[in-house]
Amino acid sequence: MLSISVCRSRSIIATCGEDFFVRIWNYYESEVDEKRGIISQQFKDLPYCVSLHPCGQFIAIAFGTWYTICEFNLINQLQGIRYPKRLSPFVDNS
Repeated sequence: MLSISVCRSRSIIATCGEDFFVRIWNYYESEVDEKRGIISQQFKDLPYCVSLHPCGQFIAIAFGTWYTICEFNLINQLQGIRYPKRLSPFVDNS
């Protein structure tokens, strides 16, 4: 596991790992039914960091040179709401 994020207002945790997956876990429901309340999305690039919005409806995912912000509910897969943003490796001081 490379990163974990906990939501303050909902019983969900987001994780990402070296298997290229981002997972969102509903930790109260996952004890009862293994598949219920879990979203799992595989990416082509390795996700290094995840961060849940405090409302629990959005997730930011950072990759090596870009990031994306996705909207989700606990039924569907992640849906991108912003186009991926490429991060420059250099700081522009102008």
